Amino acid sequence: MDLEILPQLEVRVINGIRGVATKSLVPVGSTLTAVPWEACIAVVAGNDEDAQPCPIAADWIDAQYWYGAPWYVKMATWLLYERAQGDGSAYAPYMRQLPWDECAEMPVEWSQEDILELQYPPVWSSIFELSNHLELQHAAFRKANEGKAGAATDLASFRRVARCAIADVTVAANTFDEIERDATTTWQNSMPQATAAVALAFSRCFQLTAKDGKLRHVMAPWGDMFNHKSHSYSEFRPLLTGVGIELRTYTEHQPDREVFISYGFKSNDRLLEIYGFVEANNPLEDFVIEDVLEMFREEAEEAAQQQATGGAAPLLGLDIEGSAGEALRHVASQGGARDVLLRRLGLKPYLRQVALHHQGRVLPEVLTALRVLMATRDELAAVSPDLAAALDEASASAATTNKDDDLELIDGALALRRAFAAPAAVALEARTRMCLLVTCRLALARACEGATGLAEDRALLRAEEAKARFAGAEPTPEQRHRQRLITALKFRIEKKALLSGAQQYLSVLTKVQLENPTAMVFDGPKVRG
Repeated sequence: MDLEILPQLEVRVINGIRGVATKSLVPVGSTLTAVPWEACIAVVAGNDEDAQPCPIAADWIDAQYWYGAPWYVKMATWLLYERAQGDGSAYAPYMRQLPWDECAEMPVEWSQEDILELQYPPVWSSIFELSNHLELQHAAFRKANEGKAGAATDLASFRRVARCAIADVTVAANTFDEIERDATTTWQNSMPQATAAVALAFSRCFQLTAKDGKLRHVMAPWGDMFNHKSHSYSEFRPLLTGVGIELRTYTEHQPDREVFISYGFKSNDRLLEIYGFVEANNPLEDFVIEDVLEMFREEAEEAAQQQATGGAAPLLGLDIEGSAGEALRHVASQGGARDVLLRRLGLKPYLRQVALHHQGRVLPEVLTALRVLMATRDELAAVSPDLAAALDEASASAATTNKDDDLELIDGALALRRAFAAPAAVALEARTRMCLLVTCRLALARACEGATGLAEDRALLRAEEAKARFAGAEPTPEQRHRQRLITALKFRIEKKALLSGAQQYLSVLTKVQLENPTAMVFDGPKVRG
């Protein structure tokens, strides 16, 4: 078969980005593109010659090295090899189509100044750690492939594109299969990539099982032309004839509109790190809050000091005489004992890193931990005398218990946790909701402390985008810096907007219940892990 493309589609540059748009109506169930297997670059799962013979010449890379490498190393190496063959490659048209140079603007190649503009420590850490890791792995790659043509990889090229290798990735095209979670381990003694190879392998690859039953990681011409949007319904699947694959859409597309596919369940952290862009109003966005208990203790201590000295209001301007202040003081006065109790119930890890989603949604285990944190001794005893006894014991030992100590779980810890997994009495639910609201407020305040606020970021973005309009094929260093700043602004706007929206949503719910505590029982904003 030949490569087939739906006649209603064409490639366009849309808002400065290459994509696919419709010339006329595309009905539901249409095949957007069909690609023969011989036109695809497909890596078969497996680590031996029986799974798939090495397709790369022996003078370019060690075949045994290729067999033992993770799939994305195989894919990237194959891409590099085919690109090096020029017009002599069987995949020459596809190699020319791929955007090899786009990966230069991925965060792993940004300066430290540019990275700090993201104003989000979790993503700082992952980018910096990846950059350092790649430098070490580059040396290992050169040594393992000494004397082979494929080893002629400079550090700059390697770092520019291999930033995806230790990301926690899901594949494209709505398959949503998780791959290579322990990427740090799989990178040991594997081949880091040159130029844009790994970037292309991750950002344009999808998984499927062919008619022969073998799992394949596939890159297909035209299939990678489509841009991402989370709410997109399409699927790559093998043709029933077994001779190729097709991309089918399950949505109607109106004329003169861009056609999107989904690259998988990804927050903007992953989209930025892997693809270099940020999705506005990403439904999968989250904000990771580090060590909620410690954050509460620090803010409660600051509030107490400011009260004692008659100084300004706390960081958030919280009503420290009202429910918010009560929540802060509760954690400050019992934080040590509750810390021990949460650890003995196996709940402490859920408060070390809390992923807050739209409308203040969190994992159910986070709500369980917050209920235990905010419950009175009598409320704990009502669930189980063992919990009250454990709290008394924790209160006595909290001062001498190190936060890194391993503590034995309470007998029946899982059953006790389940007792707090469902909505509790109205009073406890009101305190739990207030605790979550204060957590959101503190996170937003800290995100803006010493930095910029949401309104200021939006104004900066408008100003920078106005300056960024330029003509010419190659941007200057100043223009590159501006593009990175624009991406950073978009990223931090989405983070702060999520916190701001969650705060407003939780504030309304909290106010309703505080004014009429019998009107509703809080069933908890939550997400499923």
